[in-house]
Amino acid sequence: MIRIGLIGSQSMHSISFAKLCNLPNDNGEYLIPDCRITAVCAVDDTEEHASQTARIGKIPHIVNEPNDLFDKCDAIMVLTRRGSSHIPYALPFIKRGYPVFIDKPICLSDEDIATLKRETAKGKCIVAGGSGMKYNSSVKELKCIIDSGSLGSIKGISLNHNADINCEYDGIYFYACHGVEMMLSLLGKDAKSVQSCVLDAKNFTAFFKYEEQFANLIFTVGYNDYFVNIYGEKKNISCRIDPSDIFRQTLLSFVEQIRNGVSTSSWDDLLSHIYLLRAMEKSINEKCEIKIKG
Repeated sequence: MIRIGLIGSQSMHSISFAKLCNLPNDNGEYLIPDCRITAVCAVDDTEEHASQTARIGKIPHIVNEPNDLFDKCDAIMVLTRRGSSHIPYALPFIKRGYPVFIDKPICLSDEDIATLKRETAKGKCIVAGGSGMKYNSSVKELKCIIDSGSLGSIKGISLNHNADINCEYDGIYFYACHGVEMMLSLLGKDAKSVQSCVLDAKNFTAFFKYEEQFANLIFTVGYNDYFVNIYGEKKNISCRIDPSDIFRQTLLSFVEQIRNGVSTSSWDDLLSHIYLLRAMEKSINEKCEIKIKG
């Protein structure tokens, strides 16, 4: 049995993963028969809400400190809302070789990136994470359409997602990550620059330039219907993105990596969203086009 521990229970991600993993479907079948979420450490939550998460998600143990998870789990998911808190929570488990999933954004600072790379290399442990939108079926289907050539060469894309410049959980990093990861999945990691245009903190855009393509990311607050438009040489298409499978696909991917003992993502795959979000933030603050450094 693979035993997964959660660090953080404030976010809906915790209860979503727990219900998927610990509750059977109507036929009494489990999504992953030999995997359960066995403990949660509520470092970011009230006792009442943490207890509710454990009760609804059938999580048998609530612990007070992350170190209390070591003897109750074989792998860890860091699900706190602030990306700036992720690496300090993940690090003790990485040092001991535990497979670790780190929620979006994986981290924020150059110091955290360097620490993550250094400590992971020492133990060669599995590190996964980022936005679940990169695992989303709708996004994968669009990527297949792009790769098929049926649209001709791709000129660019536009998409929308939620984000708030003044979000209490590290500003744009909390939600804009989803839109950025969708763009990375469809056009790749080689964006050259970004120019942000701000109407107000809850309505803004980020225009990314690639060598021969563009991506216009439109961010608003409270708009939960997501679309991607793809502009091709032969044809343009528009597609509604159904995000309902992101927790399922994310959990399946993480458990597969645990089974195989191999990370399926390169450092570029894991960290590109951070560099792009930082460039976005700088463009917002300086009101100009910013070159992207990886």
